[in-house]
Amino acid sequence: MEAAEAALEALGTRFTVFSDEPADDRMTFLDTFDWRIYRAGLVLTARSTGGKTVLWLATRDGPDLGQLVLSLMPGFTRDLPSGVVRKTLEPVVEMRRLKPVVTLVDHDQRLRVVDDLEKTVVRVVLRTGEASAGESTGAIRPLLLLFPIRGYGSALTRVRAFLEDDVGLAGTKEASLTAALEAVGRSPGDYTGKLVLSLDPGTRADEAARTIHRALLETIRRNEQGTLADTDSEFLHDFRVAVRRTRSALSQIRDVFPPEDVERFKEGFRWLGQVTGPTRDLDVYLLKLPGYAQSLPRKARGDLDALGDFLCLTQKREQEKLARALSSERYLELIAEWRDFLASPPPMRPAAPNAKRPIADVAGSSIRRSWRRLRKKGREIDADSPPELLHRLRIEAKKLRYLLTFFRSLYPERTIDGLVSSLKKLQDNLGDFNDFGVQQAALKDFGERMLKEGAPVEAIMAMGRLVERLEAGEAKERRRFAKRFLGFTSRENRRLFRDLFGSRRKGDRPA
Repeated sequence: MEAAEAALEALGTRFTVFSDEPADDRMTFLDTFDWRIYRAGLVLTARSTGGKTVLWLATRDGPDLGQLVLSLMPGFTRDLPSGVVRKTLEPVVEMRRLKPVVTLVDHDQRLRVVDDLEKTVVRVVLRTGEASAGESTGAIRPLLLLFPIRGYGSALTRVRAFLEDDVGLAGTKEASLTAALEAVGRSPGDYTGKLVLSLDPGTRADEAARTIHRALLETIRRNEQGTLADTDSEFLHDFRVAVRRTRSALSQIRDVFPPEDVERFKEGFRWLGQVTGPTRDLDVYLLKLPGYAQSLPRKARGDLDALGDFLCLTQKREQEKLARALSSERYLELIAEWRDFLASPPPMRPAAPNAKRPIADVAGSSIRRSWRRLRKKGREIDADSPPELLHRLRIEAKKLRYLLTFFRSLYPERTIDGLVSSLKKLQDNLGDFNDFGVQQAALKDFGERMLKEGAPVEAIMAMGRLVERLEAGEAKERRRFAKRFLGFTSRENRRLFRDLFGSRRKGDRPA
């Protein structure tokens, strides 16, 4: 506190400064569970006053973008009225729920820096206060903040430069958020759905595999409560991605764990994938519903309301089944046994043949094997091949993508990113082709079930139009396949795979 007070005192020796009345305020910082607002360079705060909620959106370096006065705290961006705040947040937040991250009760000592005409050119605030998040509370470190006045940017620059030369200065909207989080033992951006690892090439393969699986288990556990509560659809999405990656790592990072353990846990996570699948499928259809409606003539869009009602009711039923599964003894035992297995030290004399090999060698052979399978299966596909072959190739592409993600830190970042970007184009093509087919079958099934339940004929007809559009989309992606596959398996990419992961070595299993 002494340093901040000294900075304010020093400010008066260089500039003309007036004091305002001290003020207390209570603000709640909002973001998504995966910090989408923060990662977009924004800060969203809510203040309650007079029975209303005032929502402020600003950039992290200070400028305000807009504010809203609401009667209730918003849940999703769709709950916001039209305007700059909603327009800015919608593409950032997408389907995620806005959640209180931390609440700050601040005590502000306020000053105004004025010019020769005594016009305010910069506002300066010495901020102290207490932060809370759930049961965690703590005092924030004192902050010295600068707030610009429109049209006086040069004055702000002079004041900032003076203070930075004398004391450390945060001076942004982000500073209060960061300080509040520090006070409750958190930091901004402390969760991401992406898998971020740093593996040592010489680490034993079984220990490196444990590191990968521990990170995936952490993601599963972090998304568990949001999935149970159906807070928003992305909790289940991230949960399922971590489950799929776990199964893939157990299958593809071969011969590092005892085979009986591998089979036991593969079966457990296969079950987990199955029980979470129906709810996720329905989440996806609900997310696609606005796009479905937009693809229809304006006068027919309301005909899909019955489909929306059907999907909501069916999703609620499946969510209840999912919640029971994630509360069951089978799930709790699976997670506890997997956690204990990953926490156990690697055996000194492992039976698994790859357990003590350096992870760099095992990674290279795993990626080579997956790459060869993908090329082989892709070359077998022609214009007359059945859709099932493209579906199998989609799975192979996903497996290769997972391996590149697991072992990304072992290779040059830019090169791996380039390969992943190229692979993603092929995956998008194969994924869209598969989705168009799956959606057609699902809509036909939904239509039959809705008819039995007395749905209006107009809804069934609108769904029929959707099926026709999906058929056209499927055919379009099928035509694109050859170009996308040749793009990924180009001579340049073949050279990169050979240079990065080597040619086949003794001990590699055939594809």
